[in-house]
Amino acid sequence: MSNIMNEQQLVEKLRSFSDRYILAIRTDKADFETHIDSADNLLEVRAFNENGEFRAYRSLVGDEFKVREIDGNDGTYADGYFDERHYLDIDTAKTDKMDDGFVYTTGGGRFTMPASAGKLLKVRYYYMFDEDGIARKYDWRLVGFTDKEGE
Repeated sequence: MSNIMNEQQLVEKLRSFSDRYILAIRTDKADFETHIDSADNLLEVRAFNENGEFRAYRSLVGDEFKVREIDGNDGTYADGYFDERHYLDIDTAKTDKMDDGFVYTTGGGRFTMPASAGKLLKVRYYYMFDEDGIARKYDWRLVGFTDKEGE
């Protein structure tokens, strides 16, 4: 796969993912989406699940997208990895009262979440050892959601 894509190629690639969460960062918002029909105001997108992540990003609307894909065997991508769980800022009292499909934050914002998502976002950090034997973060990706801290 080329490491550059235009908007049309990106939309076609994203349509091929039926089992991944999609985080879209647009010029006016960042949100989880079920599908991407247009890349007009898209700056970055991450389509991810436990088995891999496809990431496309650009600095300016109109530019082509740079892409990176991590698939399957984590051991071939870097020297190793570790996972962290990040609490999402969710005001459960307000979210539970509303029936509009949004999740509300404690700061007053709102965003959409996949229906199956837990309240923790799992992030995987990859590292490589440098010439002195020191581990350095090499890359990171989104993995999925959970409600359990140790999962």
